[in-house]
Amino acid sequence: MITITCNSCNKKIENPSFERNIFNVMGNDVCRACWDKMKAKAEAMAVVKGNYSWPAYRSALETAARKMCK
Repeated sequence: MITITCNSCNKKIENPSFERNIFNVMGNDVCRACWDKMKAKAEAMAVVKGNYSWPAYRSALETAARKMCK
């Protein structure tokens, strides 16, 4: 059995399945709850920067991942 730990909240992820309950964000493994928080923060930051575009979202996602996964 594989044990994967969320790089953000440090909780063990039971029965990991890619894109169902574990997500890889900028080289970090994060659980569903942390992914939802990270995605919401990135979307909010991308909208604040002006027009909502892929480069703005990606930049905001990188920033959110760096802050949450220390």
